[in-house]
Amino acid sequence: MVIPNPADPLRTLWHLLDRVLAYYVPHDPDDPAVRSKCHLEGVVLDELLVPLPIILARLAKDSTVARERMHSLLFPSNLCVIISVRLTMCHLNSRA
Repeated sequence: MVIPNPADPLRTLWHLLDRVLAYYVPHDPDDPAVRSKCHLEGVVLDELLVPLPIILARLAKDSTVARERMHSLLFPSNLCVIISVRLTMCHLNSRA
């Protein structure tokens, strides 16, 4: 696991949001296992997650550089290739 540089708050917040989501919501957010995992650990996911996107949005609002970096995190340069491959795979699976 790569730990982001603490001097880079955007990368640190992004990494934290990604790790929390991967841990608590690995697949379907409506899966009952998500709710039971949170209950067992005493976590209210809404309280844990909501501040992270708010802080990220405030960083992006105040900085063009932060906006551009978040855009590259959300929409990688090879996004069209990824979508094309997935659509092709779905098409091929539907034929089988």
